[in-house]
Amino acid sequence: HLNAYRKTDGLMQRTYCDFAGQISSASSIRYKEDIRQVEDDLLEKMLGLQVIDFRYGEQAPEYVRDEKRHFGMIAEEVAEVMPDSVMLDQEKLPTAVVYSDFIPLLLAQLQRQQKKLSALEQRIQKLEEGNKE
Repeated sequence: HLNAYRKTDGLMQRTYCDFAGQISSASSIRYKEDIRQVEDDLLEKMLGLQVIDFRYGEQAPEYVRDEKRHFGMIAEEVAEVMPDSVMLDQEKLPTAVVYSDFIPLLLAQLQRQQKKLSALEQRIQKLEEGNKE
C-alpha cells in the first residue's frame, strides 16, 4: 500500500497499488455502511456533464503540464453534480476530479440502458407476434 501526498494541498490520500501497478480501493461489504442504490436522478445529471478535449495551460500545476492533449471534465461542473468526486484546494475551490468514482456510475448507467433495451426488445417481439395473427 502506498500513502501519497497531494501536491495541491499536502493532504494524504491513501492509494493501494501492487507491484504490477494495479490500483484498487477497499471494496468489501465489511467496510461499508449506509449502502444505497445509486439514484436515477444522479445518473441523469452525470450524463449532462461535459466531456472535453484540452491542453493544460500555464495556470495548471507544473507536474501536470505537458504538450499533450487530454480528455476530461471541468472540476467546477462536476462539483455541482457530485461534490464528493472533486478534490478541493486550500481555498476550498475545485481543483481535480476523482475520475475513479465514474467507473461504477458508468456501469450503473450501462445496466440501466440494458434494462430499457431488453424491455424494448420484448415489446417489439410482442408486436411482431401480434402482426402475424
